[in-house]
Amino acid sequence: MKIDPDGRKTSPESIRQLMGNVAIVLVGPKYPENIGAAARIAANMGISQLIIVCDEPPDQERMRKTATHHNSHLIDNMKIFADIGNALATFSWVVGTSA
Repeated sequence: MKIDPDGRKTSPESIRQLMGNVAIVLVGPKYPENIGAAARIAANMGISQLIIVCDEPPDQERMRKTATHHNSHLIDNMKIFADIGNALATFSWVVGTSA
């Protein structure tokens, strides 16, 4: 059990629950391999949601090569949206960045 800066007790389980509310959203990824790499990163950080905004579904085989079999559940369960508005509709807080 750890104490955060605000004096609240935290446990691995409470952190896992919080991370269940976090998603990585990729808007218009150019290469399917980038999605696979994002799946690896998400899994390493305990993030269980991967959301893609694109016009057509990306190549599954190319995504999986980069994701590895340990992270393929993120590829299997990723959500694909045609526009960013719908992709972010369920979130109340969003942080964005670009390359």
